[in-house]
Amino acid sequence: MTYLLGDYVELQEAIGDADVVVLDRSLCCYPDWRALVEPSARHARRYYGLILPRDNWYMRAVARVLNAALFAIRHDFRLYMHPRAEIEAALAHAGLRRVLHAQTLQDDTDLYARV
Repeated sequence: MTYLLGDYVELQEAIGDADVVVLDRSLCCYPDWRALVEPSARHARRYYGLILPRDNWYMRAVARVLNAALFAIRHDFRLYMHPRAEIEAALAHAGLRRVLHAQTLQDDTDLYARV
């Protein structure tokens, strides 16, 4: 196992392929989901794990309130609720098929496998 510290989008060529790629609550913190999902999906040889905030009314409300508070205190961090259907389509286009789905009150956890 190798650990690299930095932004995957900037380091993706140096990282290369991996048997398992996991985006554990990182996509919701990244403004450009395509820049993160599309290359990381191509680099996943076997499995791709994705943990995102649930796409429902109360998580969207939490995101709006949190982002308003962060804006008010002039903090740069934002919580993003990216379009789930487009993310799933990008993963399918990369040859990944969802094989497992689980939910908690706040998160969706999905495991995709290379077709």
